[in-house]
Amino acid sequence: MARSFWVFLGALLLCLPAWARGELIGSSGGELYGHAWVLGWVAEAWPALPLGTDMALGAEHRAVIDPLSTWIFAGMSLVLGTVHAWNLRVLLSLWLAGVALGRLGALFSGEPRTFGVGAAMGLVMPSLLGSVISGLTEDFSWGLALWGLGDLFEKRPLRGGLWLGLSAGCGLYLVWMAAPMALGIGLWKARGQWGRWFLGALLALGLVGLFALPFRDRLTTDQPDFGQHMVREEPLWRLNPWKGSDLASYGAPGKQAAEVEGEEAMIRQHPTYLGYGALFLTLAAGAQPLGLGLLTCVGIGAGEDLSWMGHPLNVKNPFWKLLKILPMGDRWHHGGRLLILGHSLLALTAAKGLVRLGRPGLYRWVPPLLFAEYLLLSPAVVPLPGTPVRSPEIYSRLADLPAGPVVVLGAAGPGIHPQKLFFDQRAHGRQLLHDPDRPGPAPRKLPAGTVVVALGAAESPFRRESEERWGPPTVETPDGAAWWRP
Repeated sequence: MARSFWVFLGALLLCLPAWARGELIGSSGGELYGHAWVLGWVAEAWPALPLGTDMALGAEHRAVIDPLSTWIFAGMSLVLGTVHAWNLRVLLSLWLAGVALGRLGALFSGEPRTFGVGAAMGLVMPSLLGSVISGLTEDFSWGLALWGLGDLFEKRPLRGGLWLGLSAGCGLYLVWMAAPMALGIGLWKARGQWGRWFLGALLALGLVGLFALPFRDRLTTDQPDFGQHMVREEPLWRLNPWKGSDLASYGAPGKQAAEVEGEEAMIRQHPTYLGYGALFLTLAAGAQPLGLGLLTCVGIGAGEDLSWMGHPLNVKNPFWKLLKILPMGDRWHHGGRLLILGHSLLALTAAKGLVRLGRPGLYRWVPPLLFAEYLLLSPAVVPLPGTPVRSPEIYSRLADLPAGPVVVLGAAGPGIHPQKLFFDQRAHGRQLLHDPDRPGPAPRKLPAGTVVVALGAAESPFRRESEERWGPPTVETPDGAAWWRP
């Protein structure tokens, strides 16, 4: 219990600055806006779990990618508000990742005093923090899958199967990453108890199938790749925003701001810095089966095309072919995301290496040193950044206009975050004539009663063009104007 408290305190320190400012924890440049928007329309339907929303074009059958965790925290948002529910989700996710990885490391090493190694790395592993900063909520509940693996290690197959199955409801990626470890632990621990382990496997597979059912079309048919893949120079190579991990990013320390010049307004961060302290301990552990898994994650994580410090090497990655032959591996678009599993394997082998060193005094000092290294040298920003929740004032003035859907001019384009207008929907509550997957330009033919919103000051291009087309705005504020089109 005391150890869990210290992990909780560490998670709280990471979250507190942004939370105290009343901001959503995460970067405005990631997918935070989109996932917070989903939280909002799930909350409106609560306690039902909708399979889509009619508040945006093309979203009527938009299944929630992490239905169980989103449903839980959508319910909390009705009481706590969006900001507190979102931030509580981040806090509990980091806490659970730390506790679960600490427990699993202690079990794997056979030494309870190594709990701190996994706990420290679970709190600040760069790959998981990158997903948190990017608002990728389908990765948040990795700790639940780790907890299920711990139950399997303790020969509790039914409980382990339950937690692993439920983790699929928090993101199918999670159970996909945990599956090889679950299979390995099962083959190792199930001797003489095959019946119970078979039931545990059935329970897990049944839950996975249930949560995968809304995605059956996407899982069984070819899907277009929206990953914006191209072989190019990458200034943000420490953060690996596209497709794979730069080879240098595994070992290059240092912070990097997620800012670039050009058209990109959405930057998903996948930092994969491994950490020299953990690598040293892993080498001290000697040859381990999990070491092969770690090397595989690092190899696949480099993506389809290899690069070094942002410069393409014009060499294809042979490990990427391994990913594509795995079940559902073709649905995995960014190799660096696999380092969530890789960092976890690194923590387990590091715990084993600490035991192999045979110096009991290190059990107290190694975890804070690992924590400090990732805190100071990893590219992941800590304390975690925040995003203000204020929406443009013009949206609040739409209440003065007759009912009707909304079109926002400039919903996509250079430097414009394509998900922001969906997050701002909470400020006006009207249907958006935009597709959340392809915001793009406004429809050419607007239905009767449409409200057209142009954001920006009076001299902005959208404002000027709109006034030339439709005349003076129906309502206007310093940050925008709106026209009601009968």
